[in-house]
Amino acid sequence: MTKTKGESVTQCQDQVALASYMSLTNSCAKRGHTRHWKRRTAGQCGQCMPCIYRRAALHAAGLDTEVYGNDVCTGEVDPNGTGESSNDLRSLLNLLAENPDTEALEDLLFANGHLDTSELSHAAELVHRGFREVRKLFEHKGTPEIRKWISAGGVI
Repeated sequence: MTKTKGESVTQCQDQVALASYMSLTNSCAKRGHTRHWKRRTAGQCGQCMPCIYRRAALHAAGLDTEVYGNDVCTGEVDPNGTGESSNDLRSLLNLLAENPDTEALEDLLFANGHLDTSELSHAAELVHRGFREVRKLFEHKGTPEIRKWISAGGVI
């Protein structure tokens, strides 16, 4: 079974080594786009999807202590804003609010990619578990607005 980042992190056999080396790892897709970061010396933007998945994984393992360029959980990226980061966060929050089941995710994956249909249900399960990790991150660390957004079924 393919694991989510959170499953890989929480099931790591050497948690001490993992905690020691986490700061040396990077998932960010926008490391060079520091102009709009609140903390420009951070190693990762904190707002791209790879950063959010990474942070959700670290949160699941109790290791979410990293400093990010912008903190999506504390409101540094406005989901109601007009910028690219706002659009990305808003899309993610809307999808979390919809809370699609694995069947709906299969439809989305089929419509958007070149995935072997024999792998579709496994891929949808993986995505579903990954979304659950991101949801937990936002439920535990998100602003009241973010928590309300994902529980109210969409835009507030």
